[in-house]
Amino acid sequence: MPKRVEGQPDSGAKEPAASSRVDLSPLIDRKEDGFLSRVSDQMKLQGNEDGEDRHRDPIIRKFYRGALKAIFAPGQKFSTMLSEIHAHRSEMDETHMVNLFFRAIQYTRRHNNDCAYMTYEEDDWAKYFSGTGLADIDTIKQTMKEKNTATNIPARYIGLAAALRLITAGNPNIRLGVGDVGCSLGLGLPASIHPDYLSKLQFADGTDGQQIQAALSLPIAELYRAIGIDIDLPDVEWVKACNYPSQYDTDGAAIDKTIAELSEVSRTVDIKQADITSPESVEILTGGGPALHVIHSSLTMYELTLEQQQAALDNIAKALRVGGIYLEFTFVDPKNWFKGFHALARYKTPSGQLSESLEWLVWGDSRCRQVDRGTDFAQVNEYLANMGRNHNL
Repeated sequence: MPKRVEGQPDSGAKEPAASSRVDLSPLIDRKEDGFLSRVSDQMKLQGNEDGEDRHRDPIIRKFYRGALKAIFAPGQKFSTMLSEIHAHRSEMDETHMVNLFFRAIQYTRRHNNDCAYMTYEEDDWAKYFSGTGLADIDTIKQTMKEKNTATNIPARYIGLAAALRLITAGNPNIRLGVGDVGCSLGLGLPASIHPDYLSKLQFADGTDGQQIQAALSLPIAELYRAIGIDIDLPDVEWVKACNYPSQYDTDGAAIDKTIAELSEVSRTVDIKQADITSPESVEILTGGGPALHVIHSSLTMYELTLEQQQAALDNIAKALRVGGIYLEFTFVDPKNWFKGFHALARYKTPSGQLSESLEWLVWGDSRCRQVDRGTDFAQVNEYLANMGRNHNL
């Protein structure tokens, strides 16, 4: 029986030694509100200057420490705003909330052509929350009510690109139907089916014989359907605002470059606005035609409640043909985004349900600069090859 992935894979690696933490508790005047307490705890965790859980971007660490100094006092307007967001979007946990909070502020500041926040120290942020930031609060609140964190990192689709080629290797004459759930700007699927876009990326392949890198050089089958769906309409400026501020300019330029480089193949991919938790998403994915061979998602499910995740998985299963496969690029630990990433695989069984998760690949970071074999690497590779050989699929 396939093994269910429930936490960090057993890679044999030792747990990192505990790091000393900067005690930020004196900065917190916490309200009794349980959710706000969890938000402040998350800011404290990520705002530290050392430790495994600290945020990787120094500007965002300063942002969290400034917020801790300012926004949790009774009656503070930003504290009230976060409570209102939680009431409006109760499915959003504290990790997603603090992540979205900074992105909404960066989006607002950039829209106003104000980049001064890039040089803010934590005291500057504290003053922002009590002063100039109050003029932004309505825009920030609306953004947080409507938007979801969205990213554009084509390297996260290396697994999908390799999978499509491994299936093709089993049967060069197969015609594939592929869907991408939570597609953001819709660039990941074009990158996956482009002849060599992802194979040119530099990443360390720790699999036996560099099997993932080798797979990217294989030909890909003809696609009868390539469809991406997202609950939000594509918004380039929002995706740029979801980048780390220290990488805003370089990543923003990379997005523009990717859009240009994939423009031709992007015309072969259909992008639709749809909610994967809604039954209507099934027909949108399939186009009312045959069920799909492969469905992929990248950092999408963590934004949903357990109930919504189940609805999404049910709809993915309905949109897949029996024997088809669902690939998910996701966090090893959804509560701690800095413990690594992995690619999971689930296939559709004859009963119509998705199998339990198989761990295919383990990635060193969110930029996918290093890949290693997951616990079930060989099993998933064999399954993908057999998908191509199965002429009834």
